[in-house]
Amino acid sequence: MGVGNPITDAKGFRPKGLAQTGTRLYATIMSGLFENLPLDLLINCFARVPFCSFPDLHHVCPSWRVAVQRLNVNDRNIAGTAEEFVCIFAENPSHLWEFYDPRRDLWLTQPALPTPKMDLAHFGAVSTGGKIYVLGGGSCTNHPVYGIHGRACARNAVWSYSPFLRKWAELAPMLVPRASFGCAVIDGKIIVAGGFTYCGIPIATAERYDPKKDEWVSLPDLKQTHNSACLEVVVGGKLYIVHKGKEEVQLWEEGEKMWKVLLHPFFTGLADSIAVIRDEIYVLMLGRLLHMKFNRGGTEKLMTMEIPSREGHSLYFYRNDSALIGLGDDLHVIGGRSWFLLPLADVDVLTFPHNFCDDEGCQIIRRQAAPMPWCSGSILNHTVLRI
Repeated sequence: MGVGNPITDAKGFRPKGLAQTGTRLYATIMSGLFENLPLDLLINCFARVPFCSFPDLHHVCPSWRVAVQRLNVNDRNIAGTAEEFVCIFAENPSHLWEFYDPRRDLWLTQPALPTPKMDLAHFGAVSTGGKIYVLGGGSCTNHPVYGIHGRACARNAVWSYSPFLRKWAELAPMLVPRASFGCAVIDGKIIVAGGFTYCGIPIATAERYDPKKDEWVSLPDLKQTHNSACLEVVVGGKLYIVHKGKEEVQLWEEGEKMWKVLLHPFFTGLADSIAVIRDEIYVLMLGRLLHMKFNRGGTEKLMTMEIPSREGHSLYFYRNDSALIGLGDDLHVIGGRSWFLLPLADVDVLTFPHNFCDDEGCQIIRRQAAPMPWCSGSILNHTVLRI
């Protein structure tokens, strides 16, 4: 098991006083050969370097640092070297993101989100164009104007993170402050809908963000509001907004520019631990995995599958506030709190042999992956980043 960036300074890099890694030592030796190369050629070379080595490249020489910072996801797509990472934001420690590299079973710690030092929660997190976006959310602390102790206060702030620059940037705020809302990327643009605004008031408003223009525009309101948190499900490129505990699902119809209400009893009592693989929905609930094929017409097939538990830990998957994340053909169960409310940093990967489920169910193979090196406990949000 490997752990990336186990010791970092305030900017997210390892202190210079530490012994050089093999990658950095080799890069230092080679820097004299590459330092005077044209910038475009350096970018073309570094587009083929694994992302886990980028922090080391920053330290070699100024021209290398500039080349790495000029990279973007299109360069990596053209080179055929784009990678996907699971990105995690947990309750401990606050404001820290960690990336999981499934190819190398490696964790990479990123610079902390530079928002005010409060307990940020109930926010949206998505990725598009090689960047992470953190939107809205609330704090369980008192707000000087709107805060009510024990109630989440909504924010409209929006931040993006560039993994190539290793920097956060504050963007145009949402039109309406909101927390516990649905948030997804459709056709390269971010749609947010529902949730709660100041003092826990439920709202039906929706809006869309264009990353290229750094601009928000209003969308038609949801047809219904409920006094419960929202979450999003994207299946077949379609966005569904689900209110917890309700069977009504609201579908965004892009062509008609409107929301449609559908009934899907499966979503009643739905938890946060939900993932989509190949347009099929998986939910982790009470130690079991629920699998459903979902389309606009209804439920095609619903199955309940047993997850192989760790030896001697029969209640291992009876955990709260963990993340269930689909990446490729695998499901990743990350963090959360145990049945006894102990914070977990564990990572388990669930694989379905031959990518096939018959009428009697699916066989699940579980393997343990590298645990989170810094983060633990409840997973407040997550996303999958392609860079």
